[in-house]
This record gives sequence, structure tokens and C-alpha cells, in this order.
Amino acid sequence: MCRSSPRWPDPDFSVLGDHWSPILASLAPFYWLHDGPETLLALQGVLLAAAIPPLWLLSRRRLGGPGQGPWTPR
Repeated sequence: MCRSSPRWPDPDFSVLGDHWSPILASLAPFYWLHDGPETLLALQGVLLAAAIPPLWLLSRRRLGGPGQGPWTPR
């Protein structure tokens, strides 16, 4: 949320009431289990770790396998 917004300093303002965000809606079940910043930190770690295998497969496919990258001496 932008700090220039007239609702920024209001501690009772809920970002969920401002507009609908699909990512926030998908995180809602985890907030039912535990409501706090720890939930966001744990989910951030899980989502970052979940991105590693697809990125590894994509880079392996694009670079042609092990030892085929641009940093490999020829």
C-alpha cells in the first residue's frame, strides 16, 4: 500500500478490504491456522523452495545439460 494513501496510518485498515488479491485469498487458509508474521515468513520460504526445481529444469533444458553453460571454458 502506498504511504501517500489517506488510509495508511490507520491501524484498523485491512488490506483485504481494499481490493481483491488472488495471492492473499490463497494464503487465507494458512492464516486460519496461525495468524501472524511467522505465517508469511514460513510461506515465503516454502514458495521460494518450490520455485527451485522448475527453474533448475528450465535452465538445464535451455543450457543443454551439465557443463554446457556460458561460464564453462571451451
